Amino acid sequence: RVVIGYDEKGLPRTKNVLAKTKRECQEKLKQLREAKGLSQRIVYIDTDFNIGKIEVGKTNITISTLSRLCNYYGTSLKEFFNELDR
Repeated sequence: RVVIGYDEKGLPRTKNVLAKTKRECQEKLKQLREAKGLSQRIVYIDTDFNIGKIEVGKTNITISTLSRLCNYYGTSLKEFFNELDR
């Protein structure tokens, strides 16, 4: 959680940044897959990653897995995260 301000009593107001970032990553991975015209099944066959579970948040992934998926989709980790910041 991140402090985003304080209320009238001086107590911190927080925001769950991780949940937002995770959701944005899931959506971006789905966009990349769909932009390539790939089904979840094809991605699974090619990568051995259950992209369906990743896209809906039923499983967490490592940076290593994200990097491999980015390479598979023809992008880099840098481009992936730069696009999330826009």
